[in-house]
Amino acid sequence: MKRLVWLAMLAALVMGGCGASTDAASTRLAAQYGLHLNGAPKSESETVPASLSSVPWDQIQHASRNAGFDLRPYRGQDVTLKTYRLKETLHGGPTTLVVVEREGAVIGAYVVVTDEAGGTYGLKQVEAQL
Repeated sequence: MKRLVWLAMLAALVMGGCGASTDAASTRLAAQYGLHLNGAPKSESETVPASLSSVPWDQIQHASRNAGFDLRPYRGQDVTLKTYRLKETLHGGPTTLVVVEREGAVIGAYVVVTDEAGGTYGLKQVEAQL
């Protein structure tokens, strides 16, 4: 019984460490562009469509390419979208960073501004406006 408890604790530590490392990667990515995360992310799973020409994936691809990412190799694959609130605001509205991950690796990222004009932006675009 003690062995089972120790194995469960070890598994929890390992899995907790994996989450921490991907969050650390997101923190480093944000900092690289002068952004600061505000709290834990909200995660959701999506499948990258075969065609990146439909909304919202065309915007996600365009904004991700602005930061040097390309989602085309991941078409048809499951990814995780981690949405972080940012401390920064653009155009006076709330701003979020969405990090696209595949098997723990960052494969895309973009910023969403939710003011009346709204919009999806690349990280370099946002950095230039700060």
